[in-house]
Amino acid sequence: LKANVVTPAHSAAGERHPVIVLPTSWAVPQVEYLAQATQLADSGYVVVSYNSRGFWQSGGEIEVAGPPDIADASAVIDWALAHTPADPERVGMAGVSYGAGISLLAAAHDPRIKTVAALSGWADLIDSIYSGRTQHLQAALLLGGSGLITGRPSAELKQILGDFLGSKLDKEQQMIDWGKRRSPATHLDALNANGTAVMLGNAWGDSLFPPNQYADFYEKLTGPKRLEFRPGDHATSEATG
Repeated sequence: LKANVVTPAHSAAGERHPVIVLPTSWAVPQVEYLAQATQLADSGYVVVSYNSRGFWQSGGEIEVAGPPDIADASAVIDWALAHTPADPERVGMAGVSYGAGISLLAAAHDPRIKTVAALSGWADLIDSIYSGRTQHLQAALLLGGSGLITGRPSAELKQILGDFLGSKLDKEQQMIDWGKRRSPATHLDALNANGTAVMLGNAWGDSLFPPNQYADFYEKLTGPKRLEFRPGDHATSEATG
C-alpha cells in the first residue's frame, strides 16, 4: 500500500499520540488528505493516509470495500503502532466516500478503532445504487469507468458490474449478496458491540449515496454518534475543504 505518514514535529521520548488512518476516496491518490494530515499532525496526531488497494501505486485489485480492504485497514494500524509514536488506545479512522465506507467496515471488525468520521459514504450499498430495485446507472458507470482508468478492478468486480449494467435479473440475488457484504449496515451489531464513536456527514443532494440510508443507519447506532447534512452533491463540502 502506498502511503503518506505525518507525525508531530515535537514529541518527547516515549510519548504516544492519537493516530488517524485515512483510506483514500475511490480513484483518488494518497495526496488527497495531505493538507489535513499536516494540520492534524500540528495538533498532535499521527496520521497515515494510504491509497486503497488496487488504485494508483498500491498493489492488489479493487475489491470495493471487500474483506481484503478491511484487512488492509487493520494492517495499516499494525504498522502505525509498530513504526510511529501512535497510541494503541487512541486509534481513529476517517475518509471521504470510498474511504468512509472502508472506515466504517473496518471499525466493525477491529475493536481497536475507537472512532470513525465517515463523510459522504454509504451505510447500505444496495440501497444506494439499487434502491427499489432500480439501477442507478450513472453511479455504476462513473465508479466502473474511473476504477478502470486509475486502478485494477478485480475479476469479481468486472463480473458484478457487467451483470448490473446488463440487467441480468437471474444474477440479481448474487449482486445483492455482494453488496450486503460490503454494507456497514450489515455489520451494525458488531459496530455497536465495539462502542465505536461514529460521525456521519453527507450532502442533502448526494446523487451517488443518497442521505436516507445514512439517516436510517444513524438511528440504529447505539454508541456516541453525530450526523450532519449540508447542501450540495457528492463530496462537494469535503472537496472545498
